[in-house]
Amino acid sequence: MQFFKRFKIQTRIVFLVLIPLIVTFILSFERLNNAFEQQDKIKKLDTVLDYANVTYPYISGLLQEAFYARLYIDSKEDQQAKTAQLLNSLQQSREIALKRERTYLQFIDKHKDTLSQFQTLNNHLKTLRNMIKRMELIRKGADAKNHVHKTEKGDIHTMWETMVTVRRLVLTISEIVVIAGQNEQLGKMSNAYYNLVVANTETSFHNSYVYRAITLNIDVYIFGEIYRGATAAQARLELFQTFASAKARDALNKMRANDDYKTYEKVALAARSNIYQNVNKRVEVDPSIDWNKTNNQVAALYEQTMQVVLDELINTKDQLVSNAQSQVNQTLILMVGLLIAIGVISYFIARSITSPLKSMVASFTTIAKHKDMTVDVDESGSDELAELSHAFNVLLHSLKGTLSNVQSEADIINEKTNSVANAMAESTALSNNQLQATDSISVAINEMTATIEEVSNMASSTSDIVQKAFDVSVDSSKKAEISQNMMRNLTQELGATNQVVNQLNEESNQIGNVLNVIQGIAEQTNLLALNAAIEAARAGEMGRGFAVVADEVRSLAGRTQESTEQIRQQIETLQKGANAATANMTSLQEEGNKAVENVIESSKAFSVMKTELDTITQMALQIATAAEEQTSVSNEINERIVAIRDDTDNITHKTQDTAQAAQGLKQTGERLNQYIGEFKLR
Repeated sequence: MQFFKRFKIQTRIVFLVLIPLIVTFILSFERLNNAFEQQDKIKKLDTVLDYANVTYPYISGLLQEAFYARLYIDSKEDQQAKTAQLLNSLQQSREIALKRERTYLQFIDKHKDTLSQFQTLNNHLKTLRNMIKRMELIRKGADAKNHVHKTEKGDIHTMWETMVTVRRLVLTISEIVVIAGQNEQLGKMSNAYYNLVVANTETSFHNSYVYRAITLNIDVYIFGEIYRGATAAQARLELFQTFASAKARDALNKMRANDDYKTYEKVALAARSNIYQNVNKRVEVDPSIDWNKTNNQVAALYEQTMQVVLDELINTKDQLVSNAQSQVNQTLILMVGLLIAIGVISYFIARSITSPLKSMVASFTTIAKHKDMTVDVDESGSDELAELSHAFNVLLHSLKGTLSNVQSEADIINEKTNSVANAMAESTALSNNQLQATDSISVAINEMTATIEEVSNMASSTSDIVQKAFDVSVDSSKKAEISQNMMRNLTQELGATNQVVNQLNEESNQIGNVLNVIQGIAEQTNLLALNAAIEAARAGEMGRGFAVVADEVRSLAGRTQESTEQIRQQIETLQKGANAATANMTSLQEEGNKAVENVIESSKAFSVMKTELDTITQMALQIATAAEEQTSVSNEINERIVAIRDDTDNITHKTQDTAQAAQGLKQTGERLNQYIGEFKLR
C-alpha cells in the first residue's frame, strides 16, 4: 500500500484504466496473431499449390516422353516406318517435356527462398536438380535405343532412371498433404489430389509396359510391372475415393465411364491375365484398338479429373484465405472498437472521480488561504467522496469549536503570566546580591591556593630533577659494568687470538720443514736424472729413449725446486705477519687490562654518587608530599566556595530563565490570540 501512496490518485486512476486496456490489447493481439498465423499457413499452401501447377505438367510431359521412349527403344529394326513415327512422337513429347522442365526450373529458382521453408521439399528439390541434369544423358540413351547406356560417368538405365525422376517429382507434391493437413477439409482434398497424381503416374508406367507386351512379348518381369502398376493405380484410386469430395468422386466416375477408359481397362486386364499361357508371347488385342491413342486419351481423362480436384482445392483454399482475411479484419475492428469503448468509459469514470477531488482541493485551498472556518465543502452525492466531504465538514465544525475554547484559555494564560513575571524580577535582584558576595570570597581563596600550588610545583620539580639524576647515575653504573665485562671479554679474546697466531706460526715452521724435505728429494731426483742421462749417452742409440725420459724427470725436478722455493718464500712472509700479529695482540691485551682497571674505578665513583642521590631524593619527596597536602586542603576549600558560587549562579540563571520563560509565555499568549484572531469563527 505504501508503494501506491507515492503516486497521485489521478495517476493511479490512469493505471487502473490502462490495465484493462493492456489486457484487452494482449488478448486481441493474441487472437490477431493466430489469425495471421492461419493466414500465413494458407499462403504457404498457396505457394505449394503453385508449385504443383508447374510440377504436374512437367510430370505429365516426362510420362509422355517416357512412354514414347520405351516404345521407340523396344521398336523392331525391320519396322522402319513405325520406328520413324515413334521417334517423331518421342521428339515431339520431349520438346513439350523440355519446355515444361524449363518452366519448372524457373519456378523453383524464382521461389527458392519460399520453398526452402519446407525442409522435406527443399531436400527433394536439391536431389531433383541433379536428376534433371542427368536427364540429358538419359535422353541420349533413349535416342541410341539403349535400355542401358554406357557413359564416362557410368551406366545409365534409361527407363528406370526416368521412372525414378518422375516418382521423385510426384513425391514433392506430397508436401501439399503435409501443409494442408492443418485444415481437415484441405487435408482431405490434398490427399485426394496426391493419390490421383500417383495413380496417373502408375497408370502411365503400366501402359508403357502393356504396349511392350502387345508389340513384342510378355515375360515375367513385364507381367510383374504390369500387375504392380495396375495394383498400385487401383490402390491409389481407392484412397482417392476415401478422401475425395462428392464432386471429385463424380469426376472420377465420369472418367471411368468413358469408352476410352473402359478400353484401357479391358486391354490392361488381358495383359495381366493368363500369365502361364501368354508368357513369352504377345498379348492379343482387338486390331481396331490403337493403344497409343487409348493411352493418350486415358492421360487426358486423368488430367481433366485432376484439374477438377485441383480447381476444387484452389477454390477451397481461396475461400479459406478470404475467411482468414475476414477474421483478421474482424479482429482488428473488434480490437480497435474495444479499445475505444474501454477508453471512453474509463475516461468518464476517471472524470467522475477527479472532478469532485478537484472541487474538494479547491475548497481546502480556500480554507487554508483565507482561514475561513465558516466555509462548508459540497457533500452532495452518495459515493465515498461525498462521505469524505461530510466527514471534513464535521471535522471543520469541531475544529472551529476547539479554536474558540483555545482563545478563551489564551486570555487566562496572559493574566497569570504577568503575575509570574513580576515575582521572578524580585527573585533575580536578590540572587545577584548573593552572587557578588560569593565572588569576593572566591577570589581570595583562589590567590592563596595559587601560592600553595607554586610551592608544591617547585618541590615536585626538584624531586623530578633529582630522580632523573638518580636514574642517570644508575644507568651510568650499569653501562660501566657492561663496559667492564666487555673489556674483560675483549682481553680474553685477544689472549685466545694470540695463542691461535702462535699455533699458526708453529704450523708454518712445520710446513717449512716439509718443504726442506721436498727440496732435498728434488735435488736427489735431479742428480739421478743427470746420472741417467750420462748413462744413456754412453749407451748410444739404445739409450736415446731413456735419455729423453731422464731429461723430462730432470725438468720436473727443476720445476719442483722452483715451486718449493716459492712456497718457502710465502711461508716466510706468513711467519713474519704472524709474529707481527702476535706482538700487536700482546700490546692490545696489556692496554685492555689497563682499561678494565679504569672502568672499575669509574663504577666505584658512580656507586658513591648513587648513594648521595638517594638521600636527596628522599628529602625532596618529603617536601613535595607536605606541599601537596597543603594544596589539597586549599583546593577543597576553594571547591566548596566555587560550588556555593556556582549554585548561586545557577539560581540566578534559573530565575532569569524563568523570567524570560514567563515573558515568552506572555508573548506566546499574545501571538496565540493573534493567530486565533486570523480565523473567522463567527
